[in-house]
Amino acid sequence: MKEGKDELLTVVEVAHYLRVPVSWVYKRTRNREIPIRKLGGHIRIPRSELLAWVEAEGSEGRNQ
Repeated sequence: MKEGKDELLTVVEVAHYLRVPVSWVYKRTRNREIPIRKLGGHIRIPRSELLAWVEAEGSEGRNQ
């Protein structure tokens, strides 16, 4: 993944980064679990918010 806190990622880039199926990412964007920006009909995920979300998800898992 490129460096740049304000970078907007595609769903495919996020799936590749997280090593999950694209359908998994789409499901979480529909449920607004992953922070998104809509640009017309396109979904983009801010890199910095994705990294914060991943960090928070990891923290929740350790508390359970």
